[in-house]
Amino acid sequence: MQFVLQYPPGVCYDESKGYCISPLPTKFHVHGIWPSNFSNIHVRCRKALTNNPFHKAQMTPLQTDLGNSWPSVLTQNNNMQFWEHEYEEHGACAVESGVPPFTQRSYFEKGHQLWHQYDILAVLDQSGIKPGTATSYTMTQLVTAIQKKIGSNNTPLIMCRRTALGDTLREVIICLDHQATNVISCALSNRKTDCRASGKVYYVA
Repeated sequence: MQFVLQYPPGVCYDESKGYCISPLPTKFHVHGIWPSNFSNIHVRCRKALTNNPFHKAQMTPLQTDLGNSWPSVLTQNNNMQFWEHEYEEHGACAVESGVPPFTQRSYFEKGHQLWHQYDILAVLDQSGIKPGTATSYTMTQLVTAIQKKIGSNNTPLIMCRRTALGDTLREVIICLDHQATNVISCALSNRKTDCRASGKVYYVA
């Protein structure tokens, strides 16, 4: 399971006005929990939807919590549309084939719980890595800081966006076991960073 945290200032940096919501959240927020395997980047879930359709009514008691941990930052989608998209692309697979299986509700509850557990903004801050546009950080600095939280043997994935500034940090991915309980190394996955080999990453404010 890939626990994907997006960094709104990095996602939205250098984007046209009106593309992202305002005010823009400044903490890392959940993008999704993506069932994965060692053969493909991630599993497509469309077939699983036949047996496990998305039910908006089940989201009602979760809306306040998920509005804090799992909001849509793009104006083209409201929160419910974002959650439905993530469920259709990824969550239905977790419900269909999880070990043990998730329910729709427990899938989203797990995302909220993991968001509390892995506060990447605080983790980076504790290593002196702070948002701004004047300083870039190396991949090693970012990975080492996160490893202090997830364990030195577990490598996270750092994902970037190309902007006028350079590579900007847009996502941190923490890899987990089938139950989304224990951290494993993303180095075992076929998915790799999309940050350039220069290693310079801007962590924008």
